Amino acid sequence: MAEPFPERIEFVAPGRLLTETFGWQMGAWGGMLLVFAGSAFLQPGGASVLWVWGVGALGAALAGYESWRRRNPTSLALGPDAVGLYRGGALVERIGREGVTHCLLEGANTFKILFALGFCFLGSAALAFGTWVQPNDAWSRINATALAAAFASAWASSYRSRMRCEHFIVPRPSGRGEWVMFPREQGLLIINGEDARA
Repeated sequence: MAEPFPERIEFVAPGRLLTETFGWQMGAWGGMLLVFAGSAFLQPGGASVLWVWGVGALGAALAGYESWRRRNPTSLALGPDAVGLYRGGALVERIGREGVTHCLLEGANTFKILFALGFCFLGSAALAFGTWVQPNDAWSRINATALAAAFASAWASSYRSRMRCEHFIVPRPSGRGEWVMFPREQGLLIINGEDARA
């Protein structure tokens, strides 16, 4: 017998619902590019109009995507033997627990990513520090600080995503899988085959 998952997510008991979480790298890089574009636009004799609009558009696209995906997360309602898959607040599919695939991330890749981002942060932080202790214009300081902040945010996002979350592939009606991430305490409910109400 099919499990009785409500058609709308509002009617799922909170204790049964797992909601996708996200890192924030897209927003960090988008914010950095918007700062770069804004500073170039406001500086007398700054970069070309094409450069300003191109960088600004890319930054706005990344920031907009970050906002959009946070407003449209994938959610799972857990039952003893099946999972209700919700997108846009509506039930789109009922799948067996076996249909949700747990993905294990390579420890070596995690180390490489965190090391590379940490190294870039240290370099950009040193650059930003130099702009503040040496005579420089305000825009150089702002841009260098934005770069360092973006790398710091990217490192923190990667650490949380790879060390504090569990990753899964859930099916889509089109047949393609979708990569989703849940906080570890929620992900363990799926891995251990537990009912989220427990």
